[in-house]
Amino acid sequence: MKDLLDALVAAIPAGLAYLNWCGVIENELLAPEGVAFPFAGLIDDGSVYQSRPGKHDIEVLSVGVVAFQAIALDEPGASIVGSAAQLGDSGKGLLAIAAELRTLLNDNFLTLEKLHFAHCERWRASQSVTKSGDPWMTFKRLDFGYRRYV
Repeated sequence: MKDLLDALVAAIPAGLAYLNWCGVIENELLAPEGVAFPFAGLIDDGSVYQSRPGKHDIEVLSVGVVAFQAIALDEPGASIVGSAAQLGDSGKGLLAIAAELRTLLNDNFLTLEKLHFAHCERWRASQSVTKSGDPWMTFKRLDFGYRRYV
């Protein structure tokens, strides 16, 4: 799992340069503080081994890729649908960021040996998080599945 997370931490900022940070986080509600929006977090969702008698066994790895955007915007829904006036030059909301993450990572084997499957299996609904009772951020999680021979 560590090699997969390391490869994702390198690939995401290289492919989506407007993200201000990308790294491993414990869960969606424990996003790093002091990082400028938008950014991405990666969550280790574990792995399962599949035994295939007479063939190579397979390790199925699950990674949550979470896009974060500021919610303290004047325009309702801007963190989700985007707003060039409030989000700067890229003007990207979570829907656009998630779509670009999916395009970047789907079928991308990240030059990892034995990896033969990389697919976005689910887009979760956007959610908001408050901090001290005030709106702070929204996030959208994409669940990716990876398979490799072991």
